[in-house]
Amino acid sequence: MELSEAIERCRVDDVFLCEGPRPPQKGSLGLIGHHLIFSPAPLSPCLPAMDSGDGSPSAATAADAGGCGTDQHEFWLLHRAIDRVIVEPISRDPNLRQQGAFLRLKCKNFMHLCFELNALADCQAVARSIEKLSNLHPQLQQQQSMNDLPTMDDDDDLPDENSPETGQSEPALSNLSASHVLRLIALFLDYLLQCVHEDGGLDPKFSDEQMHLRPLCVDPSGRKFWHFNNDTWLFMEEGSPGWMDEEKTQKEAHIDAKKESKSTTTKKKRERHIRTIYDKRKRKKGKKEQKKATEEQEQYTKRNRRNDQKRMEEEEKNITRQEVDEACKNLFTGMHL
Repeated sequence: MELSEAIERCRVDDVFLCEGPRPPQKGSLGLIGHHLIFSPAPLSPCLPAMDSGDGSPSAATAADAGGCGTDQHEFWLLHRAIDRVIVEPISRDPNLRQQGAFLRLKCKNFMHLCFELNALADCQAVARSIEKLSNLHPQLQQQQSMNDLPTMDDDDDLPDENSPETGQSEPALSNLSASHVLRLIALFLDYLLQCVHEDGGLDPKFSDEQMHLRPLCVDPSGRKFWHFNNDTWLFMEEGSPGWMDEEKTQKEAHIDAKKESKSTTTKKKRERHIRTIYDKRKRKKGKKEQKKATEEQEQYTKRNRRNDQKRMEEEEKNITRQEVDEACKNLFTGMHL
């Protein structure tokens, strides 16, 4: 679908910008292929400011000026930047012939825009156009574009090359868009290649394993698309060539070896960690035993000293008067000699 086909209203006048990056102002809203454009309406010359008595211009004078200080440049917004489109009627009365509506645009950068349009139909048409151009519903658009493709029933006869209808069918195909043509080519190639593969009509020279390359892609059903060097042949293959099986086996062996080496390394690290913890505990236990033996030796020495002191005190108490006299006698005798 061309971008111009998605635009239902390319221009809407008398639009009022209520919220957005600009001050509220009137203008026109335009839609082109990739952008939404808001063009402000031309303003009348600014009126002189009237003094309200306190030295500040009055509010009525500022309103009559028509927003002379507003930005008069066009405002461009990329359709891809829009994340959500909302249409809100101003009046809920369905009997009104013509009622306005608010067009609210929520962008991906959290910017919020609000336009007031005089006609609800114009607002809805602009909203639908923005949704299509913003690709907010890609599945619905793809389904609609597939439904627009020309179809042919089984009862229809194909035109002959010499028939005059052949020349008339060419303009119909030439009017298709590029996306439709690519889609038809893809479907046609898929059909032809599947028929060739099922009928076994492949040329034997293309079956050499040395000419195989890596598969271009694999579709969701598991079919693999291959191509060769010597030609642009493309076909689907359910299995895989022998060299791919060997490569797969080598990869699996490499992965197993890595897992085994990793488990061995982990086991060695664990053993080293356990040995370190055991040595620490052993050293800690030896220090405790050595400290205990030292304390016992000190207590034994202190106890022996106390016993010797008590024994000497008891011996001093047991000395009699006779022993003292004999000692004195011996002392004097020795001095006389």
